[in-house]
Amino acid sequence: MKTSLIVVKIMTCTLMLFIFSAGFAFCETTSKKVLQSVDKTIKIRQKTQKDEDRWVSEKEVLLNRYKQQMEKQEELKKSNVNLSKQIKDNVASVDLMLVQINEHERVLKEIAPYLADVYAKLKYVYESHLPFLLKERSKRMANLKKILENRDNSVSEKYRKVMETLIIEAEYGSSIDVYSDRIKIEGKDIQVKKLRLGRLSLFFQSLDCKRVGYFNNAELKWVILPHKYNASVNAAFEIGLKFRPVQLLCLPLGKVGIDE
Repeated sequence: MKTSLIVVKIMTCTLMLFIFSAGFAFCETTSKKVLQSVDKTIKIRQKTQKDEDRWVSEKEVLLNRYKQQMEKQEELKKSNVNLSKQIKDNVASVDLMLVQINEHERVLKEIAPYLADVYAKLKYVYESHLPFLLKERSKRMANLKKILENRDNSVSEKYRKVMETLIIEAEYGSSIDVYSDRIKIEGKDIQVKKLRLGRLSLFFQSLDCKRVGYFNNAELKWVILPHKYNASVNAAFEIGLKFRPVQLLCLPLGKVGIDE
């Protein structure tokens, strides 16, 4: 009886040990599986978080690009408006330029005969009026003729030169001048001083101041004045040379002055 009880106890202890061993092994296996599952979940969550962070970053970049594109679009709209206005303005400017070109061509056609006419009048004045500064004026007229006849010169250059010559010739009418020159009188070629009173009269004075005279534009020759005019003509020369102050003088001007 006692032996049977001992055997039962031994078997019971053995069974309990087996049960405890199996439970321990089961718990250990389950724990490992749980840990693996948790680790996997954590990794998935970490990956998901990284993906979310990446998408948030990409979303921000895309939003910034979208904003930039919208701003560029607005700028392009403004540029298109400005370009449209510029195109309209340019078209208007081109139309105006075409009108001006046509007007310019018309003026060019009309100005060439005008310049030729002015030159002809200047030449007539030079050849038929008082013979003063002949070398200087002759050279100027010859250069002007070359400029007008040269087709390579622009109309504006021709116009400028004609006006320049015209102004110089006009200024002679409001100035006086004293200079040395040679004249032919009574068949002799002599050195004298000349006094130009504008374009009104041209006098000469011998180097010894004993003879004075004037240019008779009607007869195109130099004429010696009577001795009574020496003082007034010599005084006029001194005023022209700025050797004495300006004063009123009685000078023979033209045929009436000489007859008196």
